[in-house]
Amino acid sequence: MMNNRHKILLSVLIGASALLSAPAQAQGTVATADARFSDAMDFYQLGKWAQAYDRLAALADDNHAGAARIALLMYRFSPSLYGVTANASKEQAERWARIASQQ
Repeated sequence: MMNNRHKILLSVLIGASALLSAPAQAQGTVATADARFSDAMDFYQLGKWAQAYDRLAALADDNHAGAARIALLMYRFSPSLYGVTANASKEQAERWARIASQQ
């Protein structure tokens, strides 16, 4: 289950992602990306960190800025905050940081 720290982080991330990610995506792919992002966030809210991370990482790899932000945070803080290991290459994490900062 989520503790208060996770709930606060989730609220901030969802708000920022909703405001910042949609304009950067092509109209034809927004609905699909939004559905995938919603699916990932459902796992996040359920505390299923590994499943959420896998989906967010895939979206981040597809240039979704909101997912890149959250995947990057999960990658950086996963052992201490989530109790799981979130794998990504150094190059992948650097790319996510660039995608996330473009907004």
